[in-house]
Formats: sequence, C-alpha cells, structure tokens
Amino acid sequence: MARLRYGFLLAFLLALAFSGSAEPFSLRQDDVSLGFQDLGPVLTAAQVGLPAGQGLANHPSAVVLPDGRIRVYYGIEPPGSSGVYSAVSADGVHFTPEPGQRWFSQSGDVERLPDGRWRLYYAHGDGSGVQDGVASAISTDGLTFADEPGLRVGNPVPGGRVLLRPGIVRLADGRYRMYLSARLASRPVPPPPFQIYSATSSDLYTWTLDAGVRQTGGSAPAALLNPDGSVMLVFNAELRLGTGPPAYISTATALDGLTFSPKVPTSLGGAAPSFVTLPDGRLLMYREDGDPSAIYAAVVTRIGPPVVSYPAQAVTTVTATSAHVSAFVDPQGADTDARFEYGTSTDYSDSTDDVSVPAASGRTTVSATLTGLSPATTYHFRVNAVNTPGETNGADQNFTTAARACQLGPERDHGWEIALAHAKSRTGALTVLRHAQKLAGSRAKLERDGCTDYEPAIIGLKSKRAAEALLRRAKAIGFASASIERS
Repeated sequence: MARLRYGFLLAFLLALAFSGSAEPFSLRQDDVSLGFQDLGPVLTAAQVGLPAGQGLANHPSAVVLPDGRIRVYYGIEPPGSSGVYSAVSADGVHFTPEPGQRWFSQSGDVERLPDGRWRLYYAHGDGSGVQDGVASAISTDGLTFADEPGLRVGNPVPGGRVLLRPGIVRLADGRYRMYLSARLASRPVPPPPFQIYSATSSDLYTWTLDAGVRQTGGSAPAALLNPDGSVMLVFNAELRLGTGPPAYISTATALDGLTFSPKVPTSLGGAAPSFVTLPDGRLLMYREDGDPSAIYAAVVTRIGPPVVSYPAQAVTTVTATSAHVSAFVDPQGADTDARFEYGTSTDYSDSTDDVSVPAASGRTTVSATLTGLSPATTYHFRVNAVNTPGETNGADQNFTTAARACQLGPERDHGWEIALAHAKSRTGALTVLRHAQKLAGSRAKLERDGCTDYEPAIIGLKSKRAAEALLRRAKAIGFASASIERS
C-alpha cells in the first residue's frame, strides 16, 4: 500500500501556495485542520418569510441554550427589516424562527457569560462611514438586548471602514481571546486584503488589543481550542486567482494563540463560520456558502497528525530470532498508515509492512512480528504513523533477543560412564580431559552438560561394576568429585 506521505506533501505545498509566503514551515504535532460532512442548508430565507432576493446568511452566530437547544443568530440584509434575528433547533439542523428582532446591526457574535447572561458583540460605526471598533449589547434571555456604553475594543485599523463580527475563544489559562478582521476600505477594486487581529480579556468586557497581525488574507474568524491548549483559527480566505469559489473555509494553528501557521484550505467552501458542540459531543459548524438565501451546516471532525503511544508491554514473545511488538495509533480523523521501524540502532534500518488505520476508528492497536533477528542482540524499534496532515514517530523502544538454544543430540544408551568434573569453559575442560586420558585412554571424552557446561567423562563402560572400579582409581588420582552416571 502506498504511504500517505504524498498527501502530506500536497497539503504542505497547498499551505505554502495559499499563504503567500515562501518561508519554510514544518507541520507540528499540534497542527490540525478540519474535515466536514456537509448537511446543506438548515435555515432559508423562505423559512423566515423573506421575499425573493433578500439576503439572509449574514455571518451566523450559534450558541447552545441551557436546555440543550441550539440558537442561531443571523443577519438580514437591506432592503427591508435589516438586523440580527434568531431561530432555534432541538437537533441543530431543523430550525424554527423566533419572533422579533434581536439587534439593529446586520451581524453579531453572541457569547454566554459565566453569570448566565448573553453578550452580543457587533461592529460599531461612528456615523461617518468609519467603523471605529467592536461594541456590545447585554441580555438576560438571549432575545432582548440592551446597548452597553463605549467600545469593547477599538478598530485595529484606524479609520477603517470594514470591520466584521469577531470570534471568541476561552484560552487554556482561563482568559478570553477575540479574533476580529478589518481592512481600510472596500475600494479600490480589488480591495486590500482583510487582516485578522486579536484582543485579550479576563472578563469578556474589557479587552486589550494584542500587538501585530494574526493572519493576512482572512476574515470573519471563529476560534477553537485544541486539546493541547493551542488555538485553531477558522476563517474564510478569499481566492483572487480568477477561478474557483470566491471564498473557502481555511484553518491555521498557533501554540500561543498569536503566531499562526500558514493557512491551510479545507474541503469546504463558504465564509463566516460559527461552531457549537451538541449534547451528544458532535461539533457543528454554521456558515454562509455564497448563497444569500440560506445558512448552511456541517458536522465537523478535527483532523490532525496521528497520535501514537505504547501499551505497558510493547514487546512480547521474544525469541532468539523474532519478537512481537505493539503500539496504539489514533488517526485523528484522517486515514492513516502505520508501521514499525526497527534495527540494531536508532537509525531503524528495517520496517514492517504498512497497516491501514481508518479515519473514524479512534485509538487502534497495531502490532507486528519482527522476524529474521540475530540471537542475543539488542534491537530498537518505534511506531511510525502517517496521514495527510502529518507524520508522527513514537518514542524509541528496545528489547534483546534470546541466546540461540543449544542443539543436543538424541539420547542414546551407551552404558555407564564416569563424570569426572564440570567446567564453564572449553579450555578448562580440555585440561581436565588430558589427565583423564592418562587414566582411560580413548574412552575419555569431552561432553556437553546441558547448554552451558562442559563435562570431561569416561564413557562406554559395560557394567556398573566396571564403572565403580574405575571410579575408585579416578578418585585416587585426584578426581574427587567424580560420579557414576548412566549414559
């Protein structure tokens, strides 16, 4: 089976191509992207009673209500009653519009606060066409909002006329980070690219703008916290190559939530993503999809480099020439190839055949029997797993093969013999044998006692009486430990 490294290389090259940067970048263990099961439109303009041609899908924002239902806030574009409205669903797919208008802006991000209230963040205009920052409104029920004074954070682009609704994530240290996108203007054509900035807060009210730019060429971001504490930024990145869709969902990852990898395109077109985790653990994403008459949804799977580990006994059934090895491989949402690399050093000169681990299998035990090994030799091995996002090598493990078992001939009845002594070395045994030959001539032989000891002996005695007579002579000349055996 062909390994997946070529898919990994393609993803890497795409990352460089779409990032607009020639700087080298190595995918790390924390670099993850997303896979999708597209569910199609889940809320349409017709459902909410809009006339044909009036836009609906203006930056949806989804939240989980205390009773487990999903509420999606969506914008309605002019003409008509533009503003933020909402719809609810028991399963995240089938929505019922809620009566009334939530807010006057055309889009907003709604977050549930630790005290149970709801805060809606929206782009604020100063009346001159400049959007001067992100403002907020507060609600106790998520339906009726009241404006809060001042700005939560100023526009990172002074004088900027385009500021899109932010996305917020709670960091591993308990603080919050807001990601917001802005650009100076919508003209000239093509306009300058959006840039994504960030701000940090401990209370979701007072925000401090972080220095620098998080991403160039992306807008309307959402953010997800990865299991290792890193942040995945999910946003729409506009293609300006003259072909293809106008936007695609893209991801980038940062260990510190600030310095992100180059953006990597996913398989899904669209813009303005928003995420919720359903009570059954599934992750749903709502988005625009270039169709102004609908909001679309997709089931999301995190895709990342494989995660590998070992059981408590990674090596079993070790013989002189073989060993059975095992490891755990979690494919992290992408079809994965796994194998064992092994050798007498950590250069791992040999490898087993690949084993396929399907994307949806979760943590899977993989094993192999290493054969053709040398006896009494220390071997190193590791598990190696590859999928489209990356490659992971397990920690080095080692074992020592058994010594080759000695091959004893079949037992035969040679009569009686006298075992004169036992020696660990052949040299020492031969010294004893020379003395024995003076006593018994050619009947003195060197034998193996088991697989380790050497035994000088006088063999071929026809009777026990003859053996006893010769034993007395042997003891008399110094073989004090000699004994009679049946051979």
